[in-house]
Amino acid sequence: MSTHRNAADHSLPEEKPLPQGRRFDALLKWLSLHARTACRGVVLLVCSALFLAGSSSVFSLPFIPSWKSMEPGFEIGSFAIGRQKGIEKHVVIARFDPELFDFVAVSAMFPGKKMQTLRDWVQSENLVAAINAGMFRENGLTHTGLFRFGELVNNSHVAERFGAFFVALPHGEGKLPRAAVLDRTADDWQEILPRYAVAVQNFRLIGADGTSPWRGRGEEHPVSAVGMDLKGRILFIHCREAVSVSFLAESLIALPLDLKQTMYVEGGSEASLAVREGEKMYVWSGRGKGDLLPNGFLLPNIIGVRRRSQEKVPVQVNAEPGQK
Repeated sequence: MSTHRNAADHSLPEEKPLPQGRRFDALLKWLSLHARTACRGVVLLVCSALFLAGSSSVFSLPFIPSWKSMEPGFEIGSFAIGRQKGIEKHVVIARFDPELFDFVAVSAMFPGKKMQTLRDWVQSENLVAAINAGMFRENGLTHTGLFRFGELVNNSHVAERFGAFFVALPHGEGKLPRAAVLDRTADDWQEILPRYAVAVQNFRLIGADGTSPWRGRGEEHPVSAVGMDLKGRILFIHCREAVSVSFLAESLIALPLDLKQTMYVEGGSEASLAVREGEKMYVWSGRGKGDLLPNGFLLPNIIGVRRRSQEKVPVQVNAEPGQK
């Protein structure tokens, strides 16, 4: 998990997220104590990762140059965003119509919940998609900005350095979008936030004016983000290759996505996106240390998507989009 300090939103680094290498460093320590047995296990683990990368994970599938309809109101596509350091970069985007789908914020801190891989969050919460909600503090559970779902609260603190909010499930009087990404510098967020059941805060990637506050090359890493387009659709965005955040932001602005406000949610190996199509599951994870973990990292907090009326469907993994 990465933190970044080169954006306009980062002027007050008051939070201290858990370093992304801590869990992997613990694994390395274990390996050093159990070298002979562990090496055999690592070989199996790497083989499993390679098998998954070659057969079941979405990131291994052929390039999708435009949108593929998964079901009414839910589309997925992959797009080339140019080259950085001689390497072609791509983004995978899941796009949802909020009139047909609800958005939830779920945390391992909530009653009856526990840390799970993103794949398992999708299964256990009856979701059609999920994305890592973002960075967390050293206790491994508390989100670094505001995070709540109705009366269930992970963090009630509005972080000064975070310039975006994702909100969903409006209540009370007045017409509001069923889901939205707010720009703290442009929207009346103090009046709007109490009118939504779901509120998740993080860095601003693209502002209401269609520009990005991120400048310079900066650190490169995989990135996940949540955006909103001009039609009010919500986009879950994932770039598996390492990119600078400014490069990703400018690339997204250049794509024919009609993006408005967009919120950065996670960077590094833990940046991830999962979607399901009927009984089939597809998962993208950031390249890096997570490649040794075929099922991905255990995540404490996620943003999920549910059909507005649905029954729980068993998930079959190791499938490709479009297969029946």
